[in-house]
Amino acid sequence: MPMHLRSFFCEANLLNRLTLQVQARSYARCREPFATKVCHYLNRAKLIDSIRLTLRSNTPNSSLPSLINHRLLDSFVVTHALRSAPSADSALSLVHALQDNSRFSHTQNTLHALATVLAKSGRRSELKSLLHDIRANRFGTVRISFMNLMQWHAAAGDLDTVLQAWEKYTLENNHLCAESYNIVLALYAQKGKDSEAVTVFHRMIEEGSLPNCRTYTVIIEHLVKCRRLSEAMEVFNLLPLMRIKRTLKQYSVLVEGFVASKRFDEAMVLVEEMQVDGILPNMQTFSGLMHYFSQLGDIKTVQKLFSMVRQSGLEPDAYLYKVLIQGYCKSKRAALAWRLFEDMKNSGVMPDSATKDLLVKSLWQEGRRREAAAVEESCEEINTVLPHALQGHVWTVSSADLTRVYDIYSNSFA
Repeated sequence: MPMHLRSFFCEANLLNRLTLQVQARSYARCREPFATKVCHYLNRAKLIDSIRLTLRSNTPNSSLPSLINHRLLDSFVVTHALRSAPSADSALSLVHALQDNSRFSHTQNTLHALATVLAKSGRRSELKSLLHDIRANRFGTVRISFMNLMQWHAAAGDLDTVLQAWEKYTLENNHLCAESYNIVLALYAQKGKDSEAVTVFHRMIEEGSLPNCRTYTVIIEHLVKCRRLSEAMEVFNLLPLMRIKRTLKQYSVLVEGFVASKRFDEAMVLVEEMQVDGILPNMQTFSGLMHYFSQLGDIKTVQKLFSMVRQSGLEPDAYLYKVLIQGYCKSKRAALAWRLFEDMKNSGVMPDSATKDLLVKSLWQEGRRREAAAVEESCEEINTVLPHALQGHVWTVSSADLTRVYDIYSNSFA
């Protein structure tokens, strides 16, 4: 081949390669809609949220078709959408809608997410049907472990099926993991099968599986449920000796058990021990105890608890102040209640109208007319209606959380 033709073909080939590269990059830019991975992630999060809101709406079927055909829909999006589904029915509606998308295929993550939703909703028949389809390879190769089966059937409250899975797990493994014992132990305890639960714990020890923190939490919960508080306190006090760190869950279960049994002094000891262990009691625990001791007129213990709140770095909420003000007023210590009102006001929190009225009345009865007038004036200066008396539950519901929900709900129709 003449030299000039060879050179021409070399240049032509180079030009063609450059053209193809430019076209490929241009095509890639068309396919890649986002400049960065962060942008891509945020847009997928937006799609997940859109599906979640649609599933929570009254007419999900009207919007789902367009969402499931979105170009960003993949197994990651579907997995998180299923996990955030408000009910098993809404999760199943999404799965049925996905059948119309020929580009989508379920993965192990999406199927596990669906199984978890069905289990937590107690939908045993649908869960078993899904597992049957998975075993039949309807979705391709999807791995399901014995622990998956035990966790799902336990969440659905299906003791018999859990035991069947555990038996198969035992036959195929020389050493069982501690969590498998924990699942069966907890389910027996929930079902009130006390002797069976004890047998599982004995078997756990006998077979050489080391009980862990969750094991002891399950045992403590079981004993408290059965009103065996002293015994629950012989296994809890033993934990540090066994080099096992005590948890907030264990403390909470015991405190609630002692409170339900009207043994508040023991509950107070536990609250003090919590701080020694470096565990922070929540505001509801403090509120409940302060409510009880204020009703007894034990102002010294109430003040001690309030100091503990301050030392813990917690910010007292409106309900806590209310409990204290009511307790002080009942004990004819309106002066202390007025100081609390001043602290409350300086923190940007105001009492509900009933608490304000009680404080004013108590101040008048104790001859503190100037302080009573100051309370009235302070409330009048604030150009807002005093909050409603949101009672909630003294041990479990935060006043701030209730107020937040009420504000969202009421403002939606303002």
